[in-house]
Amino acid sequence: MAESRRRRAALATLCAALATLTSGACATTDASGELRKWDQERVTQIAVELAAAAKAVRQGFREQPVEAIGTQERSHYQFFEVLKALEKATQQLAFRLKGGGGFRETLPIAKKIRSLLREAETQGRSLMSSDQMERLYVPADRLLDEIAPYYFAEA
Repeated sequence: MAESRRRRAALATLCAALATLTSGACATTDASGELRKWDQERVTQIAVELAAAAKAVRQGFREQPVEAIGTQERSHYQFFEVLKALEKATQQLAFRLKGGGGFRETLPIAKKIRSLLREAETQGRSLMSSDQMERLYVPADRLLDEIAPYYFAEA
């Protein structure tokens, strides 16, 4: 029972951080609100790190024991599927950037990653402990915060 409360509290903390990130409030652009100047090498480096972080989130959640039944079990499965899609999208972004893909070629993938992150935030609220959220999501949040100004002017 106490573990369940801790998980919900941790997840609430993570969700607040994710909400800030997905709203674009954490990321910075230049003073004019324009996109940051494209830096292929830096964006690729961040994307590779982001793919590793997304993989760590999915693996960490996968290692978590499923204590729920019924509807919560379905939520657990749906959340895992979102994490899997997030991992795949981040890997695709890193692959395309390593292959020389620029802003135009990778923007749809970046948009998908941001959308999947919002979905993960919504679904994950009741499924992960705050410790897990802190350990697994915070690194991914920071990386998304770093890459967002290259893709989103409102970031």
